[in-house]
Amino acid sequence: MQNKRSNKAPSFQMYCGDFLSDINVKLMSMAQRGMYTTLLFHEWLEGSLPTNKVHLSMLCDNHVDFDEDWSAIKHCFFEEDGRLYNPRLEKEIGKVIQARRVQK
Repeated sequence: MQNKRSNKAPSFQMYCGDFLSDINVKLMSMAQRGMYTTLLFHEWLEGSLPTNKVHLSMLCDNHVDFDEDWSAIKHCFFEEDGRLYNPRLEKEIGKVIQARRVQK
């Protein structure tokens, strides 16, 4: 997988209040939240996600209801250059990159 970040940070800020109050998250089942956070973590580690549903399912440990649950969460990601990204996570990545620039 392609990673657009060099010198990856080991973590990102996850604001609990923002996460739990987000209408998209509130409408997710617990299984969908698990898939969503798992995919966010993979995006953070790899820089993006594949668009291939088989690969996404594998990243979610071949969750038995993957197709149904993916249909409920896929709107939380956007496609660019053949890869998937989450808008909020991309903002957090931008903050990390900016902070590193300031530190130099």
